[in-house]
Amino acid sequence: MKIGTRFIRWGTNGAPDLFALQKQVYECFAGPYYETALLGLEIKAGKDIQSNAQKVFQEDFEAHGGTYIIVRKTEDLDEYI
Repeated sequence: MKIGTRFIRWGTNGAPDLFALQKQVYECFAGPYYETALLGLEIKAGKDIQSNAQKVFQEDFEAHGGTYIIVRKTEDLDEYI
């Protein structure tokens, strides 16, 4: 974000561009069971690549149960929608 002539940064260095929640429904003997997954979406255009900080964030995010997705085209999200 830019305020006047200054750029303001917030968040953690290397964090993905977007976070999303994915609700999953499972059927069991007692009725539906709901589980929510945290997705980290890193949007890349053209030949853009991940920075080292983004790679470190991805490793930590996935180690703690998150799903990290590098999105270059909308089809990259098909299995998560």
